[in-house]
Amino acid sequence: MKKILFFILLAMIILMSREEVFSSSQPQGKEIDLVLSGSGTRHPAYVGAIRALLENGYQIKRVAGVSGGGLVACSLSYGIINAQDPPETILKRITSKIDRKEKQGFIERWKRRYNLIKHLGFYSGDEFEAFLDSSFEGKMMSDLKMPTKVYGTDIWNQKVIVFTNSDHLKISRVLRMTTSVPILFTPVKYNGGLIVDGGIGGSFPIDAFKDGVRPIIGIQLKAPNILPKSVTSPEELSLFQYVKLILLTLFTALENEHMKQVPPPGAKVIALDTGNFSRIDPDINDKERIDLYQSGYLQMKEKLREIDAYLKDFYSRREKK
Repeated sequence: MKKILFFILLAMIILMSREEVFSSSQPQGKEIDLVLSGSGTRHPAYVGAIRALLENGYQIKRVAGVSGGGLVACSLSYGIINAQDPPETILKRITSKIDRKEKQGFIERWKRRYNLIKHLGFYSGDEFEAFLDSSFEGKMMSDLKMPTKVYGTDIWNQKVIVFTNSDHLKISRVLRMTTSVPILFTPVKYNGGLIVDGGIGGSFPIDAFKDGVRPIIGIQLKAPNILPKSVTSPEELSLFQYVKLILLTLFTALENEHMKQVPPPGAKVIALDTGNFSRIDPDINDKERIDLYQSGYLQMKEKLREIDAYLKDFYSRREKK
């Protein structure tokens, strides 16, 4: 009897070890590609959502993004966004308060108007690019740690530009281009074109990865049409505020159109509600950024079971082919 029990126990140990080896050699079913829509100043919500994914074992293998989504995509790909650092540390590295001043003094107002006439933007974007260059340590697109796509809009040649790891450009330069909101920022001359915010050409590149290697999770931000805090009355609009209202209307229309977009096979879209935060609000403060982060984190946590089921179905269908 003891010999029989011994051999049963031995067989169980062998089977368990074989199962362990087998399971460790198989895909865990949590590998995904990630696509982020444009976000304006609400991008901290993406950081929170990604944190929730990373903490729950999801392995992001490729990433794509537009405008604020492009900033977050590169931050993830470079390692700034991770599951270890406090959110305050991460947001400080990717959120600049410079070059977006809302001063209403006489000199400041006329300086902005001069910049608009002379350089086609209220702000040059130089300070923001310098801030990003410091955050990304002067590195190139080729230094990103995962395949990455960032989108810009060439208004001169009327086409969408896709920047990837193979482009011989600094990360900061690419991010300046994808976040150069027209009229607010001077467009960037590049390769015979004039590059502005990627959201103008299409704010949600859900078809960024078409090879079907792994499931795609797309994240969009949705919110009611909230005015920037500095805009209080239609009777008291400055030129600067008027331009912001035009841009807000434009981006809202684009965002609403992409909300109706049917995702391609192999892609699932998650919509995060950013509540009472405007898409274009340079006055957003540190507490509000953390609120956006927490909102993105908690909403994504609630979606994890839904995403798990989707990934399970994706891999199951692929095995049957």
